[in-house]
Amino acid sequence: MNTLQRIMCGLLLVALAGCASMRSNKPTVTLSPNGSDIVYNGELDASAIAQVQTLYAQATVKPTRLVINSHGGSSRLGMALGDFIHDKQLDIRVDGVCMSSCANYVFPAARHKYLGERDALLWHGGALQPDWEALIKAKWKNKPAQQEQAREDIRQWAVNEQAFFERIGVSQLVTVCGQQPEWIKAYPQAPGFYYSPEDMQRFGIHDIQFIAHRWAPEETITYPRFFKASFCSAPPPPTDEILCGCKFSD
Repeated sequence: MNTLQRIMCGLLLVALAGCASMRSNKPTVTLSPNGSDIVYNGELDASAIAQVQTLYAQATVKPTRLVINSHGGSSRLGMALGDFIHDKQLDIRVDGVCMSSCANYVFPAARHKYLGERDALLWHGGALQPDWEALIKAKWKNKPAQQEQAREDIRQWAVNEQAFFERIGVSQLVTVCGQQPEWIKAYPQAPGFYYSPEDMQRFGIHDIQFIAHRWAPEETITYPRFFKASFCSAPPPPTDEILCGCKFSD
């Protein structure tokens, strides 16, 4: 995880700290009693993802679904798990929350995707988000070498992210459409957003199934204030505003 990704993950967890149902937890990976599901609970973690791969490799009858409850983690780990899921053609079932890198890279990579009535599927940006330059200048004020290294990290992230989404057949814009100017104005400093099933399909996220025949994440997440964004056909323009509203000391 590069420096800026660590900053953004940390800021998101701070934003969620007051929400008891969405606190971070140490990752655990288990196999369901019937062997059909790999159950992942916690932030994306290299050792936990390796355990997912090991459980799958060692199973005589291969699991067919990943059941996940995760706030996300680094983009690198999210894409690694997403590539594994896509390669093995696994289904996914959100069991509580799938956000950040989980929503960006893990959920869209699955074959069939299952959501419970109040499961939370939440995005809050990616390599194309519009406030990276503002974040860089605020974090590394008067430190041009660190600023340029951060810019290079983001450029490489954007290349890797684009290639990942091309592999799975989903639009990279799914990570940032909630950061268009109209949404920034309507929901200033909101920590994240979600999409309607119809808009998810427009991004290329297909085969979504609702266990309770409806999906109402807004009934679960009342604080902090996430909102329903919509499909867009171009990335948001750069902004001088730091979208998370965070402050950095000199």
